[in-house]
Amino acid sequence: MEVKTLKLSSVHPSPMNPRKTFDEGALKELAENIRQQGLLQPITVRPVGGAEEEYEIVCGERRYRAFCLLANEISDVASVNPWGEIMAIVKEMTDEEAFDAMITENLQRQDVDPMEEAFAFGQLQKNGSSIQDIALRFGKSVRFVQDRIKLNALIPELMKEVKEDNMPISAAMVISKVDEEHQRAYFKQYKDSYQGFNTASAMSFVKAMFLTLCDAVWKDNPEFAGGCDTACGQCPHNTANHGCLFYEMKAKDGQCTNGERYQAKTVAYIESYLAEISDTLVRAGEPLEKGKTVIVINNEGYAPESVKKLKSAIRDRVAALGYEIVEPDKIFKSRCFYDYEDERTQAFLESGECYRVLQLAKYNCIRPELLIYYVKKGDTTTNVDSSGKPLKVQELLNKYKQEKDLLPSGHIVNGCKALGEHGKLEGLNGLDNAEFILAYSMMIYNNRELCVELGLGYLPKAEEITTYVSKHFEMAPYILRSWVKHALLVGTNILTLDEMRILSKPFLNRLGDLWCSAEYRDAIEKVNEKFSKSEKKIASQLKALGYTLDGEKISDPAPAEGPKPTKHPANLDKLYKDMKKGHPDALIIFRVGDFYELINEDAEKAAKVLNIIITKRGKKMLCGFPHHALDTYLPKLVRAGLRVAICENLEDPKK
Repeated sequence: MEVKTLKLSSVHPSPMNPRKTFDEGALKELAENIRQQGLLQPITVRPVGGAEEEYEIVCGERRYRAFCLLANEISDVASVNPWGEIMAIVKEMTDEEAFDAMITENLQRQDVDPMEEAFAFGQLQKNGSSIQDIALRFGKSVRFVQDRIKLNALIPELMKEVKEDNMPISAAMVISKVDEEHQRAYFKQYKDSYQGFNTASAMSFVKAMFLTLCDAVWKDNPEFAGGCDTACGQCPHNTANHGCLFYEMKAKDGQCTNGERYQAKTVAYIESYLAEISDTLVRAGEPLEKGKTVIVINNEGYAPESVKKLKSAIRDRVAALGYEIVEPDKIFKSRCFYDYEDERTQAFLESGECYRVLQLAKYNCIRPELLIYYVKKGDTTTNVDSSGKPLKVQELLNKYKQEKDLLPSGHIVNGCKALGEHGKLEGLNGLDNAEFILAYSMMIYNNRELCVELGLGYLPKAEEITTYVSKHFEMAPYILRSWVKHALLVGTNILTLDEMRILSKPFLNRLGDLWCSAEYRDAIEKVNEKFSKSEKKIASQLKALGYTLDGEKISDPAPAEGPKPTKHPANLDKLYKDMKKGHPDALIIFRVGDFYELINEDAEKAAKVLNIIITKRGKKMLCGFPHHALDTYLPKLVRAGLRVAICENLEDPKK
């Protein structure tokens, strides 16, 4: 090693130097200092051979560039250029030794460029140095060195943004840990975005790409290993199991860095969940039978892309399993917000006014949840029986059948009553066959003694009865008729009234003709009139539903006109902006018909606190709840630390 004065023209920068950027202003300032004080520290070079002596800069390229600035100030015609030579330490070095010296010099600067530092650390590792050795050599932490080396994985477009100070190093460290495809997606998404390349956008992008395990559908069953055959606690793709990777993303919460495995496990868990309740679920193509539950998988356009993919995979699997999937807004009237165990909810389910819905996913996560929806007025496809007939149709058919089956018994009841109350027995001689058969059948029915007398069993003597009959033989027909008449009204000590009616059924019309023709016919006609009136009413109700009295479908009934949707005022956005000026930190709630509604970012905040669904109307996000639920939901918003402003009158918000 020796110190020489070298011609500036024989010295040139090394292509191996990791430092590629030099501040022009700082170079001019250094050149002025050298002009005033001279070169205080020689540069270090190594000979590179060749026909002429040539030297490659190992350390001091910045001083060399300052000398070049001074040399260029001298006119080409000048005979002597005081800056045409430079003091240098000439040292023989191999490529490896020279590169190591260059890196050491650059990394010991205070203003070292992060990307150049990343390149330098990467080259040292490539040349055989361990992460721990590099960290110890330059006084850095292992994590710092790991992060810097990872920056080398940035795509060129993002490297440029970092070098031009358009992207902070903290954001670059987050994005550098995802693959090239997702880096390009991030670049495309935020290049012209108002948010730009910053730490928040990087964290949000990566969090949406990698799925948080505390939001996983199996979070309450950490040992679940379906779909990927690995429990999260032992999975290498769980960031919580690798403290140095993605520590910016709170590794203690754990995120899955393998979307395919996360998706497979989610689908497997949903499949196992549905298998446990499969008997209660509506199958594809089957009617919405009363007492069962139908599946819903919402697919909002503003959900994170990762959640959209999960929903799509779940939808495909649920369909393959043969379950019915519906869109609740098209099938039902609206959601019922009473708790499931509430007696009102149970009454609605029992009456058929509501139906059970199993929602498998919310807008931003997969989470099975049992909801209750109101059935539309006039709906004949929800709450039906196993054959698909509307519940109301089946109720009417059952009622008609019951009344039709009871018609004969009605005849008997009224007929017996009419005979018992109005039968005229005076003047009748002898016994008609109907009288004879009925009377003696009554005597035999349930009378074991009489059965014995007829050869069917033992009969004790009844001297009082036989004596009376023998002395009043001519009165026998009248006595017998009187006994039958009384029995038709109240029964006997042996026959109940119902038994008496069953026994007398074949003979009532004949007895009616003999005893009280007019009164008997009037009684029967009353029964017929009552049944006819009920029959017409039921037939009319069934016809409105598209069915006959036989239960046959005659046509598709026209859907009943439901309540007209509330018309939103055209100036709602303007009202929102105006009210936000006066209440910038408050949620604005608008009274729209029978609902309270929130829009845009207020809708997102309220939906998260109240756990209600967000819908989309055009480009506007919206959520709401029935007006009667205000007393329930308002305290929840306040307890969550949110201020609330309510607009009860859209026409005059000041009221």
